[in-house]
Amino acid sequence: MAWAHDYGTVANTNELLGKIRDFLVGRGWTVADDYSLLAVPFIAMRSTGESGDKQFGIMIDRIPGYEGLNTCVFRTWKPVAPYWTPNPGTVKYNGNNYFDAQSGAPAFTSIFAVGDTLWAFNPTTGTTRFRAAQGRIIVTGVTATRLTYKDTAGGVYPMSWDTTGDPTYILTKGGPYLFARWADTALDGYAPTIPGSGSSFAYFLFGDKDSLIIVTRIGTNYYGAYVGNVMPYHDPRATITQSEMTSGVTNIVQVADPSLFTVGGRYQVINDLTGHIFRVASITGNTITFVAGLEGGVAGITYPVGTPCGEDLFPVCRATLRNYNSDQSATFPGDWGTVNCADINFHTYSGQGVQHRRNWSIRDAFGDYFWPDMRRTQYGFMPLYVGKTGDCRGTLRNAFQLHNSPGNSEDIMRLGGTGGPTYKIFNLAGGSYDNWYVVKE
Repeated sequence: MAWAHDYGTVANTNELLGKIRDFLVGRGWTVADDYSLLAVPFIAMRSTGESGDKQFGIMIDRIPGYEGLNTCVFRTWKPVAPYWTPNPGTVKYNGNNYFDAQSGAPAFTSIFAVGDTLWAFNPTTGTTRFRAAQGRIIVTGVTATRLTYKDTAGGVYPMSWDTTGDPTYILTKGGPYLFARWADTALDGYAPTIPGSGSSFAYFLFGDKDSLIIVTRIGTNYYGAYVGNVMPYHDPRATITQSEMTSGVTNIVQVADPSLFTVGGRYQVINDLTGHIFRVASITGNTITFVAGLEGGVAGITYPVGTPCGEDLFPVCRATLRNYNSDQSATFPGDWGTVNCADINFHTYSGQGVQHRRNWSIRDAFGDYFWPDMRRTQYGFMPLYVGKTGDCRGTLRNAFQLHNSPGNSEDIMRLGGTGGPTYKIFNLAGGSYDNWYVVKE
C-alpha cells in the first residue's frame, strides 16, 4: 500500500489505539491479537512490508495509570492464551525466579507445564515507576500455586518489578519473539512512547506496510514516535542455508548464494524465535567457514536447511522522532558491537541501546548553506540516522529534521516544488529550533 496519512481527534488514549489499528489494517497490515477493549488494552499487528517478503510486526499497549501508549517491534507473534490478572492481581511476581497464585487464581498445573516458554508482561507502574517490564522465561517447575522459571539468554527479565506493588498482568505462552522494547519511564518525547490524554486530543498517523509514525498534540505540545522498518544502510538481501547449523557446534555452512558474503564480514541467521551472528573467516565455493562459530544468543539452537541468512535481515527500530542523543531513543533486535542477536526483550543503558546521533557541526553547516538556499529559496531536510557507535543501521523512513522552520506546526511544505510530495511540519519539543521535523503525508 502507498504511504498515506490520517488526521483527526479522539476522545481519549484508548480510542487512539483503535484508530491506529484501523489505519494499519487499511494499509495492508493484519491483526495478530486485538485486546483493545480491555481496561488496559493492547494490539499486535503483523506485516509483510511493501515488498511482500518481510516478517515483522508491532505491538502497542496502554501504559496503566498514565495517559499514553508504549511501543514494541517484533519478528514473530504467537497468539496469546492470556492468564489475565486484574489489579491487584491473581498472579504475583515474588522474586527469586517464581510467581505465586493469589486468591481466586486457577491452578498453575491446569495451564502450564515444565519446559513451556512464557512471556511475562507487567504493565503497571509500581513504586519504581518502571512501565511495561517484560521478558521471556522458561518454566522449570509447576505446582498448583507456584510457577518456577529460569531466564532465557539475551534479555532482561522481571527486572525492577516491585514484589509488593506490581501484579503481573499477562503470563502467557504467546506474545512476541525476537523483539525490541523498553521499560520506558517517560511520556515526554524523549522515549519511544506515545503521550495521550484522558480528554480530547489531536492525532496524526503516517505509514505504509513498512513503518508507522504517530504524532499527538496534547494541549500545545507535539510528540512523535516511529516504529517499523528503517531505510537500511547495510545489505538487507538474504539467501538460504543448504546445510544445518547448531549454535555452539557448527563452524561452517553451505549457502545458496555465496556472493552476498565477504571475508571478515558479520552476518545474521535467524528463525521465527531467535537468532545468532557469524563472522566469515573464508569462502570456498558455497561453503562459509566461521571465525568463531555462531556467536551471541543461546547455545544448542539448530537452524535447519533453508534458514535465511544475510547482512541485515531485520532492519527495524522503535524510536522517538526527536533527534535525542540517548540510548532510549531507538532500539532494535541484534547488536553487532557485542555480536548479540538473541531473544532481546528490551535494552539497558549499558546493553543494546541504539541512538539517534545528533551532529552539531553537520547540522549547523547544513543550516548555514541550505536555510534557505539563496538562489532558489529552498529548504533542506536532514535524514534521521539510526545506529550505535560503530554501526549505522540506516535512517528513519519519510521523516526528517529541519534546521529551523519556515512556518508553524501542522503547516505543509512541498518537496521539489509544484507536483512534489507534501510534508507536515512539527515542533516536537516546542520553542527550540533544534526540534523542528517534517513527516511525509
